[in-house]
Amino acid sequence: ILRDPETVEVAWHTGWPNGETHDELGARVLPALLELERLHLGETVLGITHAGPIRAALAAAAGLTHEESRAQIGPLENCVVFRFAIAGGKLERID
Repeated sequence: ILRDPETVEVAWHTGWPNGETHDELGARVLPALLELERLHLGETVLGITHAGPIRAALAAAAGLTHEESRAQIGPLENCVVFRFAIAGGKLERID
C-alpha cells in the first residue's frame, strides 16, 4: 500500500483503506483525552502515541479541520513532543 503513491495520497486526505477516517479518528481521540483529564484531575499525564492522534489533538486545540491541519501544521516528525492542557472542557496546546 505504501508503494502506491496514489493510495498514499488518497489516505493522506481520507484515511487508510478499511480503516477509520481522519474525522472518525478525531472523534475518538478528543473524548479520550477529555476522559483522561476527568480521571486524573489536577495530575500530569504522559501520553505516547503515533502521529494520527497527535494531529487530531493539535487540530482540536487549534480549532482546525483535518484538511486545515495538514496545511497549517504540516508533517509531524518522529518522537515529536507537544504539551496540552484541558481547561473548561477544551483542549489547549501549551507549548
